[in-house]
This record gives sequence, structure tokens and C-alpha cells, in this order.
Amino acid sequence: MRSHWANILVAAAVLAGVLAVSEFTELDMAVQAWFYSPPTHRWVIDKDEPVLRGVVYHGVKVLAVALGGGGAAVFVLSGFIPRLKRFRLAGLRVALALAIVPLSVSGLKEISNVYTPRQVTQFGGSKPHVKPFHRLPGSRSGLRRRGAGWPAGHACAGFSMMVIFYVLPGRRGRWAALAAANVLGWAGAIYQNLNGQHFVSHAMVSWLLAWILIHLIVMGTARGEGPPAPIRETASGTG
Repeated sequence: MRSHWANILVAAAVLAGVLAVSEFTELDMAVQAWFYSPPTHRWVIDKDEPVLRGVVYHGVKVLAVALGGGGAAVFVLSGFIPRLKRFRLAGLRVALALAIVPLSVSGLKEISNVYTPRQVTQFGGSKPHVKPFHRLPGSRSGLRRRGAGWPAGHACAGFSMMVIFYVLPGRRGRWAALAAANVLGWAGAIYQNLNGQHFVSHAMVSWLLAWILIHLIVMGTARGEGPPAPIRETASGTG
């Protein structure tokens, strides 16, 4: 339990730092400018390019939905199939993480009113650059479409898979799963950065928020953990 709280506190401290940098500096805009060409009004990656969009954008979403649905199915079926009972907690944690993390990020997107890079005037759009905790400048008249660019919604599909770290039995498998989830999450995040859909800090917020929520989920379901399995002696004995 202490390790979970330690992870939450560290992630929260880093999150506060990311929010402070994004609010009080123009680092987001400076980094994003590297990916945009003013003469051609183009981003490094075309968001409508079918191969990358299919693999990095839609593919990760499909995988996340499949894992979440699979986890929910295992949790429900474990009540009827004895062989699945030992996977009940794992299924619950995966289902909760794959639902709560994206829904939490989506909820923040709906109320933040932050525009994406390609929507703001500095990158050829028509909307003002508004930071998460800043109000829209002047009147809101003429801004019929609310911004929904903060935090990064797509990347959280990959980041939410970090919960697998807490459902696999072996240490090597856990770290491999954690690395894979981060690769998937950051692949989606970088893809969205390069095509003008998100600032870098938006992805970092989603990453840290996912890690915090995953630890809260694991802590909240800790009562479902059974006692450790007994150690079996080998044929040669233990000496």
C-alpha cells in the first residue's frame, strides 16, 4: 500500500510541475512550432494518411477496447466458471482501468475548453490559444465550437494498459507489459503531436493521470487479493 501512495505522490508532484510549465511558459508552443511549416500550412504528419492513422490511431483504440471487454468478460464469467476464478481480480482491474482512465480524460476534455494546435491562429487556425486554467480572451461570441484538446484523449488508450503491470504474475512479464503500454501510449501521443492534434503537455497530463488512477484502482481492489500461493517443494527437497 505504501508503494502505491508513493507512486501517486510522485506522479502528482510531476503533474503539478507539468501544469505549471504549460501555464506559465510558452514551451508547448515552441515545441509545437517544430512540427508545423507556415509556408505550406502543413504538419509533419498528415492526419488523414491512412496507414499511420489505421495502425497508430485506430489500432490502439481497438486493442484497448478488446482488452477492456476481455477483462470485463473474465470478471463476469469467473462467477460461473471455476477455472477463471483465479483471474477474477485481474479481469476486474483491467476492465476498470480501461474504462475509468479514458472516461476521466474525456470528462476533462469536455470542460477544459482548450483548443488543439491546428485550431489556434498561430498554426493557421481561427481560435485563440487558451491554456487549461486560463479563460477565453474577451467575449465568447463567435466561438461556437468549444475546445476539447486537453488532456490528450487518444494517448490515454495506450496509457490505461499500464494496469497490466499489476495483473501479471512474473516480474519480467510485468515490466515488459509496462514498457509495451508506454510505447503504445507515447506512439499515439507523438502521432497526435506531429499532426497538430495535441500539445506535448497534453499527453504528459494524460500519462500521469492514468498512472495515478491505475494505482487508485489497484488500491481499491486490494481486498480481492487472495493469500500468496504456497511454495511447492521440488523432488530433491529443500535441504
